[in-house]
Amino acid sequence: MNAPEPEPSLEGALWDLVHTTSVTSGEAFFLGLSRTLAAALGLPIVVATEVTETRGEVRTLAVWTGADWQDNASYELAGTPCGLIYSSRDMVCIERGVRDRFAEDAQLGRWGVESYLGAPLVAASGQIIGHLCAMSTQPLRPAESARLILRTFASRAAAELERMRTERELMSQRTFLRQVLDINPSLIFVKDRQGRFTLANQALAEVYGTTVDGIIGKTDADFNANAAEVEFFRRKDLEVMDTRREHFIPEEPVTGAGGQVRWAQTIKRPIIGADGTAQLVLGVATDITELKRAREELLSQQQREQQRIQAELDKAKQELVRHTRLAAIGQVAASIAHELRNPLGAIHNAVFYLRRRESQLEPKWDQYLEIMRQEVLAADRIVSDLLEMTRAKEPAQQPVELRSVLHEVFDRLPHASAVRLQVLLDPEPFVVRADPQLLRQVLGNLFTNSIQALGRSGRIVVRGVRQADWDVLTVSDDGPGVAPEIRERLFEPLFTTKAKGTGLGLAICRQILERHGAVIELVPATRGAAFEIRLPRS
Repeated sequence: MNAPEPEPSLEGALWDLVHTTSVTSGEAFFLGLSRTLAAALGLPIVVATEVTETRGEVRTLAVWTGADWQDNASYELAGTPCGLIYSSRDMVCIERGVRDRFAEDAQLGRWGVESYLGAPLVAASGQIIGHLCAMSTQPLRPAESARLILRTFASRAAAELERMRTERELMSQRTFLRQVLDINPSLIFVKDRQGRFTLANQALAEVYGTTVDGIIGKTDADFNANAAEVEFFRRKDLEVMDTRREHFIPEEPVTGAGGQVRWAQTIKRPIIGADGTAQLVLGVATDITELKRAREELLSQQQREQQRIQAELDKAKQELVRHTRLAAIGQVAASIAHELRNPLGAIHNAVFYLRRRESQLEPKWDQYLEIMRQEVLAADRIVSDLLEMTRAKEPAQQPVELRSVLHEVFDRLPHASAVRLQVLLDPEPFVVRADPQLLRQVLGNLFTNSIQALGRSGRIVVRGVRQADWDVLTVSDDGPGVAPEIRERLFEPLFTTKAKGTGLGLAICRQILERHGAVIELVPATRGAAFEIRLPRS
């Protein structure tokens, strides 16, 4: 039989344990404990472990081999003497033949282990969370004091391991909570009564152009240059803490780094302590900058759409008024045209007859007869224009070479010799699709207006360009132009500023061109008046 090992000093071992571990924790604690236990028991090898998340596996916390510590590693309990600790839930002592009994454990063979003494590390809950063992290359028969020393060291090691695990769990939870806070796009913060941040997330730090650590202990005033905003934040924070009631702020500006203003929707809640008072306020502010911008853009679009619809309604109303007026004109013209033209024809014939007897008349009577003839012709033109307004004649469209038509219309109109026509067309020949007679009538009306505006001298310019879907003609002159206050009424029937005008010329032009699917409008000009005609190419 083996003789019992010499009794180790329990008092000395406890003293060494306290001295070694009182000022250390974590990894340093287990390094010191393993070496101290080896010295107390007089055994060369001491291993401290903890259970891993993998079933049946432990990880070493310290491995003392008599002269130095080895690197930590994980190993499976199956096929090792350590596994007996977990199955028995008690101290295990193997006095000899360890490496032969557990031949599969290569590490025991490398160390030449002959004997083994191990104890479980038991948490306050009763769960085994690791073990502490000492080994020797010689057979041993440990004394009772050695067993007591191992139990004492194991109890202290279990307490430290449980503290480490709790600390790791707390750190893991803190890290998880920090990740939850920082991945949240909302601005999350806690402030005290002095307005100092005691908690903040990454979103708030980014708005203020700093880091999470850089914002703790600071106030809004340290980052926000808008004093009014800072004062508003402060007032609302104190209101929430004083009333101990939640406060909802549907919209508030937040001026951040570089003066950039963002908009937030904020909820603030009091954090009530054990004494029933609120010394802290929790705030969660959702960034609604893009939402606000989109809402404002939508509102702007709605306003623009309303304006567009109103403009179309106004235009439709004007068109209705115009067509109503045209209908009224048509009724009047149809009813009186015959009644007017008969006496006008009689007067014209009488003038013609009298002028044939010119030799029998005094010279001044010939002058009077010419005036009568001209006025009769003017009256007849008015009647013709009135009738034109009432006709819905569809244009007989065909290709029309524009240059020759322009010169033909201009040459047959009475005008001063110093009034000139300039035609600039691209390409040449410039062919448009239109009813030739109706196009001549439109051009004649425009040229007549320009000739009357120019008086004794001036220039009329016609420009023609070809676009993808339109042939665009611009008729302009260098006369006095159109007064701003009458531009909107130019195309109204019967509206005129001329002493002898009928107010039908431009109205007839628009009516004819609309039947062609074309458009006529007054366009800006550096000098004089300019009318643009857009004829569809197909």
